[in-house]
Amino acid sequence: MRIISVSDLWKRFNSEWVLKGISFEVKREIFGFIGPNGAGKTTTIRIVLGILNANRGSVKIFGKKPSELSVEERRRIGYVQQRISFEPYISVFENIWLYGYLKGLSKDEAKERALKLINEFDLEPNKKAVELSIGQRRRLQIARELVYKPDLLFLDEPTIGLDVESKHKLLNILRQLEIPIFFTTHNLWEAEKLCDRVAIIHQGQILTIASPKSLIRETRSENLEEAYLKVIKNETLNISKYKNNL
Repeated sequence: MRIISVSDLWKRFNSEWVLKGISFEVKREIFGFIGPNGAGKTTTIRIVLGILNANRGSVKIFGKKPSELSVEERRRIGYVQQRISFEPYISVFENIWLYGYLKGLSKDEAKERALKLINEFDLEPNKKAVELSIGQRRRLQIARELVYKPDLLFLDEPTIGLDVESKHKLLNILRQLEIPIFFTTHNLWEAEKLCDRVAIIHQGQILTIASPKSLIRETRSENLEEAYLKVIKNETLNISKYKNNL
């Protein structure tokens, strides 16, 4: 089943094309969207979610254009942004409970879900969000998005600023979620460990889409980082020529 379908997507900011005809599909999987800062990862998410408009191309989520999604369907899509997206001066429990309640859960259901997630994410329920470490804040952001049981989760660079232990904890949690995840990162190690398939985006173009294992094998590499660098090296010259012709 196609969860997300993107075809020939183009986006320009002023005179600069930041997306240049990208196409991909996401099924029931953890789909990694990997590339350097400024490659177009966040822009792609915002277009898929209907926050930004593309210059041309098509996007569908669950078979519908973003603008056609109902309120209930939008509630079933979680989005963890890079920036802070919780209330800093209320407790961890209140953050998760309130978010679930505002999303349409009953008070009792929101409470039950909040307590369950607090336990799963190893958080302290009575601690104010502003007092949390960076790793705990990230886990809180994701827990909030999971309180109403989304059918699709977007994670935009969720491990930025995390130490090694916090990254491992977060990746272990994500592996256990049984929902499609669109995961952007420039960390190749975590993409290799977590993702079923990855798309390499560079200078607004998707260079390849494959499973980490097959990409490593096809490029005769030791790991995904080495494979990524080989793909970028082989394609950079072609992209530079392409850009000059736009």
